[in-house]
Amino acid sequence: MVVMPRPLHALVVDDDRGVRLAVGEALEAAGHRPFPAASAEEAIEVVRFHPVHFSILDVHVRADDGLRIIASLRQVAGTLPVIFMSGAFTPDIVERAQGLGAHRCLDKPLDIRSLLGAVEELIDLESL
Repeated sequence: MVVMPRPLHALVVDDDRGVRLAVGEALEAAGHRPFPAASAEEAIEVVRFHPVHFSILDVHVRADDGLRIIASLRQVAGTLPVIFMSGAFTPDIVERAQGLGAHRCLDKPLDIRSLLGAVEELIDLESL
């Protein structure tokens, strides 16, 4: 795993505190700076006040649809690369996520190595 010379900022949106912490710790260990959010509102506040390079977003955040959340985030932050995660992907959800330009759709429970591999691919692809 290559550690980036500067920390990239990652928005991590999940209503499960344990997932936010685990993803955040993995990103920090890889040299990035996570910004956790438990809701759409918190996520929008993060992108309003912090430069964010990419996002890792749960598809089901409380009563919200993560696919709608990314659209709202992009209105504030512009182009925002995204990796979606869910414990309940359906073919329709995956198709909609891909239509929104999702880099990857990862199943929960997350495999941290797969997540970090997807992050590295995203960084290379987007030239972050």
